[in-house]
Amino acid sequence: MAEYTHVVQPFEPVFDEKSKILILGSLPSVKSRENGFYYGHPQNRFWKVLSAVIGCKEPRDITQKKDMLLSHHIALWDVIYECDIKGSSDSSIKNVVTADISGIIQKSRIQYIYVNGKTAEKYYKKYIEPDLHIKAVVLPSSSPANAAFSLSALIDSWKRLLWICQGHYCYQVNVDYKDYLNIMQDGHMEATDSAEFARVWRELFGTKSQVRQDVTVWYQVSLSGKQLVVMTLGGFFDEKMEMYEQKEQLFLAYMVDCLGMGMLRMAYQMFYETHLCHTGLLASDMIFLNQEEMKDIPELFERLGITDVMLNEAFVMIPQKTVVFTTKVRENSCADGKGKRLEEENNSNRGNGCMNICEMCDNTQCANRQKTKMAWNDVKECLIDPVMSQKIKIRKSRNEQKRQGGNSNGNQNYGYQRIMSKKED
Repeated sequence: MAEYTHVVQPFEPVFDEKSKILILGSLPSVKSRENGFYYGHPQNRFWKVLSAVIGCKEPRDITQKKDMLLSHHIALWDVIYECDIKGSSDSSIKNVVTADISGIIQKSRIQYIYVNGKTAEKYYKKYIEPDLHIKAVVLPSSSPANAAFSLSALIDSWKRLLWICQGHYCYQVNVDYKDYLNIMQDGHMEATDSAEFARVWRELFGTKSQVRQDVTVWYQVSLSGKQLVVMTLGGFFDEKMEMYEQKEQLFLAYMVDCLGMGMLRMAYQMFYETHLCHTGLLASDMIFLNQEEMKDIPELFERLGITDVMLNEAFVMIPQKTVVFTTKVRENSCADGKGKRLEEENNSNRGNGCMNICEMCDNTQCANRQKTKMAWNDVKECLIDPVMSQKIKIRKSRNEQKRQGGNSNGNQNYGYQRIMSKKED
């Protein structure tokens, strides 16, 4: 039976002044101490997982491991500096003295801290977080004892959780009356009913000939160069749709919905250049997330302040005009290695994603997919009644829950304002 041994951290932390994230384990195992570096047990999957997340070859020796960490701005150390332990059994740990993480923070650009497994989480939360005031994100343990996670599952989880930067910014979409008419016609409506178009414009915007809609973006960039983006137009369109729904003017509510969707499409088209301007990052390949994919990102739900989400057929959140998508991303240079101009690359990116499908139904036989104009009555009969009835049901349910003081679906007050209220904890 193993006896207690007093172990003092044998390794120095790996970091430099450019390090952006810090990964903390619990304490080097017996095998790691024998092999002279972190995660030295041949069955520990740390180096396999991290190299796969980054997208490089698995390092084979200590020098390669340090080079991989530092070249990708990753710092590495352990939560426990010294303790009494039986062999490598985390469950036997006692008499813990934790490491002084503050020195790394002060001498680097650390923005995010991650703990590898539950033991590291336990001691970090108990002893380090109260003084450091930085919450750590928990990574599933790379230990071979964590049999619940296969190698591929670990890689997928770490990819979703490891981010090197995040931020937010706003830009504007400008829409004049001509743009508005084009959006209405794209929503399968005939231009002959311009009186109704004019009525809605006046009720929404008064006598203005042009309006500006704020678009707010929150983004995170992963170690592998993949970016998660939340884009929203806020609650303006919801409020106006609800106004018409309460008056049982369902087609006018549909027009407002079409306008919001049209402005989102314009926001997508402006996204690449705007993102480059605000972040210095060149994005490409916009791919929208569905409900199941969004559920795999716990931090996203925490920031949105929701427990569930509903999307329409264009991957836009109900009730708000909010979308979540991923892009590839890299730092900008005036031209890439092949001499391709940045402007050409941005232009080639425009139109990616799910922007050309009918926003109101997913029926591939819908007449709206074959022609852009329909009679008003046909539109009402084909689209609006079932769609708007469902939206009204959702909104009435939400309002009833508000009156009762709660929301079982977690959708109360949801949207980007919840993200911003939690930004940069």
